[in-house]
Order: sequence, then C-alpha cells, then structure tokens
Amino acid sequence: MVRKIYRTVTLGLAAYFWWIGVGVDYVSSSEAEWGGGLIYLTNWVLTLNLLVHTRAFLSEIFRQVFTINFLVGATMVMNIVVLVLWWGLQLVDPTLLAADTEGWSTFYWIWEIYIHGGMAVLLFIEGVVFNKSFSSKIRPYAVIVGLFLAYIVWIELAVSRYNILPCGSVNCGFPYPFLNDLDITQRIIFYLGIWILGTVSFLLCAVGVSFKEKLFGIPRSG
Repeated sequence: MVRKIYRTVTLGLAAYFWWIGVGVDYVSSSEAEWGGGLIYLTNWVLTLNLLVHTRAFLSEIFRQVFTINFLVGATMVMNIVVLVLWWGLQLVDPTLLAADTEGWSTFYWIWEIYIHGGMAVLLFIEGVVFNKSFSSKIRPYAVIVGLFLAYIVWIELAVSRYNILPCGSVNCGFPYPFLNDLDITQRIIFYLGIWILGTVSFLLCAVGVSFKEKLFGIPRSG
C-alpha cells in the first residue's frame, strides 16, 4: 500500500512538472525558442523520470507491464549528472546558466527545488528500494552514452542553428550561455568531461546498489 501511494504521488509530480517544463511549449503559440523545453538537458532527464514513474505506477495496476529496469539505472545516473553540472556551475558563476533567482516567485522556487534536487531523490528511492535498477549493467550504460550523444547532436546541429539567443563571445543559440563562449575544441573537451562524469556516476551507482542489496537483502519489485 505504501509503495502504491508513493508511486502515485511521484508520477503525479513528474507529470505536472513535465507538463509545465516541456509539454506547454509544444501546444502554445509562443515562438520564444526553437526546440521548446527539450533544448535543456534537465528536461530530457525530467522526461526519463516521467517514463520510469509511469511504468512503476502501471505495474501497480497490471500484472504484466513492459520491463524497463535498465532505464531506471540510466535515469539515476543522468539525475546525478544534471545535479553535479547545475549546482557546480551555479557555485562557480550563476551567469553561466543565466539563472538569476532575484525576484523569483514561490512557484519558481518550488520548481527549482523539484527539478534540481527533489526529482532525483524520489527517483533514487524508486530505483534503490522498489526496483531492480541495475539488474543489467551493459544496457543502462549504453542508454547513458546514447543519451549523451543524442543531446550533443541535438544542440550542435539543430538547437544552436535555429536559435539566435543567447549569444556569447563565439557562438549564438546554445541553450546554456557558457557554451556560447566556447569554440568547437573547447566544447568537445567539455563533452568528454561530461562523459567521464557520467561513467564515474554509473560505476558509483551500480556498485552502491549492488552493495546495498547484498548488505540488506532488500526484496524489490521489477
């Protein structure tokens, strides 16, 4: 019963914030940015969270539900990457992300707390307590690498080509302002750094979950 309530609440939160951050952009008449909410990596990860929570909720209703355990592990890792990048860059210089919190409403603070903290915590509880998040090792890592490559291609060949803002000293159109101050060589180095961060996060998650299972023997659903 506790698990069912938890999965209902987490799905509701993920669906609501996904609609606010991604869905609205694709049904409104606004033409502020080409690519809508999915120009941001955070919203890609939010979409992954929504998929995981949707499957978890459906498993409470139907006996046989498609299995995406590999996606749970990949999503856990992607949440870590987003958190490290966001808060790391915020600490260095908030202007790198154009995240000026002055004058934010209560709703924006709630959004910030969920999107850059809360959703990761809720997803980790699902992945560690209720799900077989790393029953496979190769498939989650393949998903992570595939997502990294897909997002890089997306912003390099589409988003930055069709948007004229924001602008930096080198480029225009990349969704995060600091990327517009980097040339192609610098961006490649940055992307390699993100790949290393993702790989280290994957290893830590996989080892941590396996250790917890052996130590506590927590029975989990699929």
